[in-house]
Amino acid sequence: MEYAPPAARPLYEALTGQEKAPMLWTEGQEHAFQQLESSLGQTPALRLPDAERPFHLFVHEKDKIALGLLAQTVGLWLCPIAYLSKKLDAVAAGWPPCLQALAATVILIKEVDKLTLGQRLIVEVPYSVTTLMNSQGPRWLSNARLTQNQGLLLENPRISLETVCTLNPATFLPTEEGDPEHDCIEVINEVYATRPDLQDSPHPNRTLLCVLTAAAS
Repeated sequence: MEYAPPAARPLYEALTGQEKAPMLWTEGQEHAFQQLESSLGQTPALRLPDAERPFHLFVHEKDKIALGLLAQTVGLWLCPIAYLSKKLDAVAAGWPPCLQALAATVILIKEVDKLTLGQRLIVEVPYSVTTLMNSQGPRWLSNARLTQNQGLLLENPRISLETVCTLNPATFLPTEEGDPEHDCIEVINEVYATRPDLQDSPHPNRTLLCVLTAAAS
């Protein structure tokens, strides 16, 4: 299901509002329904989980939605067990994009726990989430959340993390231009750090007239 979560968003929006309010069905929601129905018909058949084999979880974050593919190796091929999607919580949605991948990883690991039957879980992620968590986590995550994530990702002997070097199946299809290559930590430090030229002391020229426009915000 290539674009199922974004396509289903108009349907979720139609369900918002008061409990007894009538649901408004528009052309956009009809198009979303038809697209979702078509995607379901094209989805490969899912296998039942095998408790004797390790599991692979491919994780991807897109538009503040955690996307995942749970699979197991059968012969030479990875066979899908489940397709997963879950919206990031409000706190994680406000993080830098690379840290949102960390949030997506944690969310989906918890989601597949009921399917992995206590077996080993190999989590395939597009970023080195442990490096991101250790270097940027103390700046963005609360102590409780950071401790919980470290316990889940680093101290759980059943879970191992690997960085995907090939096309991540959780992305289903790449975008037209693809995501630009970047250093996550460098981008976060550059974009979200305070400007080095900002100072807390008054400007020496007290008669200087400064005008702030909307373009400067």
